[in-house]
Amino acid sequence: MRLMDENMEPIWYANQQHGEIAYDQWGNEIGFQITYSEPAKIDASISSAKGETVIELFGAAENYDKTFLLEDRYAPFTELSRLWVDNLVNGEPPRDESGNLLPHDYEVYLISPSRNQCYVAIRKVNVSYAPTVATMPEVPEAGEGETEGDGP
Repeated sequence: MRLMDENMEPIWYANQQHGEIAYDQWGNEIGFQITYSEPAKIDASISSAKGETVIELFGAAENYDKTFLLEDRYAPFTELSRLWVDNLVNGEPPRDESGNLLPHDYEVYLISPSRNQCYVAIRKVNVSYAPTVATMPEVPEAGEGETEGDGP
C-alpha cells in the first residue's frame, strides 16, 4: 500500500564522487574539497515525521527527522549523499539565476535494506556555502599610506 504510485514523491540525490586538497592563490593548503554528482531523481514514499514504528526500526536514540521507503532493496545512494526533499522548485532541486545548484536540505542518516524494499532515515540540515578560496586583505607595503606627522 505504501508504495502505490499515488503515494510516491520525487526526491533528488547527489552522490559523493571524490575529494581533493584545496589551495589558496599562494599555493597554501586550505582544506579538503569534496565534489558531488549532478542530482538524480528517485521516487519514494516519504513520512511526514518520525513516529513509533520508525523509532523501532532505526532505534530510539537515533537522531533523524524523516524516513522514506524505496521500492528497490538497494538504494542508489549512501550515507554520504545529499538530498533535496522539501525545497524542490517545480519538482527539481532549486537553482539560482545563473543555474548554479542551491544547497540541499537533507542528508542520509541510515539505510536499512529489507527483503523487498529499503528504508532510509534522513536528517534535516541548514547549509550555507562559503567561498571555496579565502581571500586575504591587501597589506600596504612599507611607506605606503603614511602621511607627514605619523610615527615617532
